[in-house]
Amino acid sequence: MSFTRLFSLLATLCLAATAMAQGAGRGAAEVTIKKTKISVTYGRPELKGRDLTAEAPVGTVWRVGMNEATELATTGPLDLGGTTLPAGKYSLWAKKLGDKEWDLPELRRLLEEVLPQRKNFEGFAVDHAFARVGRKRLLVDARLIVQSNRTDIQWVRILDAVVALESRRYPATGRVVLEIDDPLGHAHGRFALDGGPDGAECRPTTESADLALSVSTLGAAYLGGHPLGVLARAGRVDELRPGALAVADAMFRSPVAPWCVTHF
Repeated sequence: MSFTRLFSLLATLCLAATAMAQGAGRGAAEVTIKKTKISVTYGRPELKGRDLTAEAPVGTVWRVGMNEATELATTGPLDLGGTTLPAGKYSLWAKKLGDKEWDLPELRRLLEEVLPQRKNFEGFAVDHAFARVGRKRLLVDARLIVQSNRTDIQWVRILDAVVALESRRYPATGRVVLEIDDPLGHAHGRFALDGGPDGAECRPTTESADLALSVSTLGAAYLGGHPLGVLARAGRVDELRPGALAVADAMFRSPVAPWCVTHF
């Protein structure tokens, strides 16, 4: 769980005192982020039809939770938008502001309509004049949005070049000699590949190589998801005979992109 999701959870718990009318009881949630254990103990009150926000006068401070205040405990420091919260235990309390003081249409539009449609952004700001604290600027800071998970997963590792290259079909007919570099030696060597829609023949050869590439690059291109032309522009394939790259690129392409249906 990311810090953004964690504090979305805390915000939801803070609203529980006014939004939940059934299911009294206490509960707990726990997560570990980068070896820091964070736990929340909270209570679910029964409002029985009452509107707590309407009954409490402006300025009222009350505990968030049934019978006891909601408690946040962390074994390590937390960074809350640039403010460091040291390790320890904290209780949550709520203070009623003026009616609809935080009902900001422009902020609501930003959070609900604008940001979900963008893959990245540098920052947005919303200006608003609050009745009690005056005009303030609310910043949505892209620097505080952290990618929680990014993983490279290997799909194909060629062990036997001859068997692998003869086992697939090629949409374009062609011939190419591949110089494969495999540090472990399994697929290392030079191989002549004759392939087409009806099948392929591959064998070790002493002919001059047309293309030179690593076994990992061959694995990336093998299923057709990463064209050899693109890999060459990234410096992963060396064209040793003019025109060979175009032939190999057409041979290894696939009309259907590979898709891994499970995590392993």
